[in-house]
Amino acid sequence: MPQHPIRLAYVVEFLAALMVALFTWGELGGPEHTDLIPWYWKSGLSVCLSLGIVQATRAMVEAENAWNPKSVRWLLASLALAAAMGLLTYHYHLQEPLDQDRETLEESTAASAD
Repeated sequence: MPQHPIRLAYVVEFLAALMVALFTWGELGGPEHTDLIPWYWKSGLSVCLSLGIVQATRAMVEAENAWNPKSVRWLLASLALAAAMGLLTYHYHLQEPLDQDRETLEESTAASAD
């Protein structure tokens, strides 16, 4: 069988997984917390998670059994990346400035602007 259609399917799966990863991370983590995370962490972890999902699918398609050691390793790696995304969100949740700190910061920037 020619590999062109399956390659296209993998590209479509990667793009869909990327959209789902970014959307789900934003919804589960909350927009206030995920806005504090730098773009390179968000894009890097999302791309790696999407790539892991596609590699797990590829391992399932290429082997005779869907659940083989290679596909399980890729799925475990994807779960580890998802856990890292959760831990990063929690870290930035802990670093989030309190409302008092925000008011103090706004007052000091207004005073320095005058």
